[in-house]
Amino acid sequence: MLDPARSYDLIGDVHGCAHTLEHLLDQMGYHKQGGTWRHPSRMAVFLGDIIDRGPRIREALHIVHDMAEAGQALCIMGNHEFNALGWSTLAPPGSGKQYVREHSPRHARLIHETLTQFEHHPGTGMTSSAGSTTCRCLSMPGVFVWCMPAGIRG
Repeated sequence: MLDPARSYDLIGDVHGCAHTLEHLLDQMGYHKQGGTWRHPSRMAVFLGDIIDRGPRIREALHIVHDMAEAGQALCIMGNHEFNALGWSTLAPPGSGKQYVREHSPRHARLIHETLTQFEHHPGTGMTSSAGSTTCRCLSMPGVFVWCMPAGIRG
């Protein structure tokens, strides 16, 4: 639940750029205390797409995860996290697919950088980072946040 008395900083499309994120947080008045970025009166709300593309995807996830675990941030799952979960989740039996997200050349290209940065860190897979308490739905009277993953059509 969002606190209507608190101020929030909306941050989207980090895409694995941890150093840029740290610079942004610093410029916004956040300070690293006890290993976690904190602000005395505001909270960060990450609007998804923390992973893919950038040079420091794991670092970016750790920054966001640590802030969320410390109560300093909330994060909405973006389409890139949604697709990563689908890539690594086995499809239900009888679906005719091996994984929820098809392992096509196009999808492999989109997730390549994330997979590469995780391959040397067994036990710290994307699903545990992208699907943990870092990703939450936001609710507040009068405010609705709709997350429509790119792969869903209706």
